Amino acid sequence: MEKQKAAFDEDIQYLGQGYNFDEDMQKAGFAKSDELQTILDNIVAAEKEKNPYFPCVAPFSGIEKADESIDELLMASKYDIKACLTCYYNELVKYEVNTLFQKANFDIKYLFEILKGVCTYISENTDKPLTTQNKITELLQESGKSPGFGNVLQILILQGVIKWFENCNINEGDTGYTEAQELCNFVNEQLIEACTFYFMFFEKNDNSRPLDNYLFETNIGKAWLELQNQPQQSDTKKPQPTHFNRHFTTDEQKKLFEGLTKGGFLPKDADYRHFCYVFGGTAILNNEKPFEPLIWGKSVGLLAYMIDTLFSDTDGTNLWETTEKCFVWKEKAPNKDSMKNTVSKYKNDFKEKPKGFEKLDTILSL
Repeated sequence: MEKQKAAFDEDIQYLGQGYNFDEDMQKAGFAKSDELQTILDNIVAAEKEKNPYFPCVAPFSGIEKADESIDELLMASKYDIKACLTCYYNELVKYEVNTLFQKANFDIKYLFEILKGVCTYISENTDKPLTTQNKITELLQESGKSPGFGNVLQILILQGVIKWFENCNINEGDTGYTEAQELCNFVNEQLIEACTFYFMFFEKNDNSRPLDNYLFETNIGKAWLELQNQPQQSDTKKPQPTHFNRHFTTDEQKKLFEGLTKGGFLPKDADYRHFCYVFGGTAILNNEKPFEPLIWGKSVGLLAYMIDTLFSDTDGTNLWETTEKCFVWKEKAPNKDSMKNTVSKYKNDFKEKPKGFEKLDTILSL
């Protein structure tokens, strides 16, 4: 992960290069005017014709292709490599990344058609490592001609190839292991560049949430979060509280949030990102910090009932400590002993469930 963080640092410097013509022209002594603005607009339009990512550097535009004729001199031997992409497909469906393709009027089948071609080419050309690297680079550059979805496609192609390598039939010490590891490292370097661009320049919203949730569960996503969350010298903010451990799909998060806000259990203006952190561990980016505990609008008994219903199987003894850190009731943290006592009484038939639990049951039936 340290290597990945260092690579992110390097790519941030490279991809973040841009130009502020307006500022530069004024520094050079040119007064701001409509005529100057027209000139600048024409310059920008011309540059965007050449580079749709202007004023930023397009991902992979700086890669120089290797001399493929050198492959004949490397004495690389063919080796047998096989794997399937079932695990990767299941992961994308689990995190609902397939919905991104639907919104772009594509089927996720399109991604796997590309991946099948890439992985087949790799397996059939194991004795041509430089040619294979060039083919991957060409695919990335072609995909990048469509900013937005093309960048997402770059990430998912590269992540898919890495998953293919991880699940292949070659183990350490087997014939071809070193060569396969070299190519996998190359793909990983490209994935870091693609993810850096995505993390830096893409707006994070409901549309991006499935991919965000998926990436932040990968090693590269975790490395990015760790890099972003490193405390600065002047940073005196308290660390984020722990969240509940149960996994929620993005659809489940959305339905639960809507039910709790419409039912008056949470304020209508509750922060959705912070809600998704508590209910599912969705990462909070730096520009959305600091975390603010969720304000509970009903009785503390109903809060205890909800927490026990949703998280008693996943959070064990930390259940009520986490609740204290993640919720506010009547302008203070809910008392964990009071919540534990409430649950204990109705579970042991000493007392009925808290008033209003039926409405909460309807909301919690995800």
